[in-house]
Amino acid sequence: RPGVDVHHRRARGSGGSTAPGINTPANLVHLCRVCHEWVEAHWEAATAAGWKISLQQAPTDAAGIPLRDLSGRAFLLDGEGGKWVRQTGSELDEPDWF
Repeated sequence: RPGVDVHHRRARGSGGSTAPGINTPANLVHLCRVCHEWVEAHWEAATAAGWKISLQQAPTDAAGIPLRDLSGRAFLLDGEGGKWVRQTGSELDEPDWF
């Protein structure tokens, strides 16, 4: 399904936010509507998989918090729109650009 919703991993909060990094590529992901609704409805599981970030963390921390896809593969998003894939038992590989 196409990603039609923009999801803030670290939420903006009520009324939006001027927090530095809130609208950076590392804090934003495109999700289909069904996946976005799942992430919002399943806070604990979504946080464990890196799709949500605690409000206690700064939005600028998003680049250091890995996400897991449905296959369990971990990756990081950077501030330039890059996707760094973590290979099992190794450091992160070169970016896989979107």
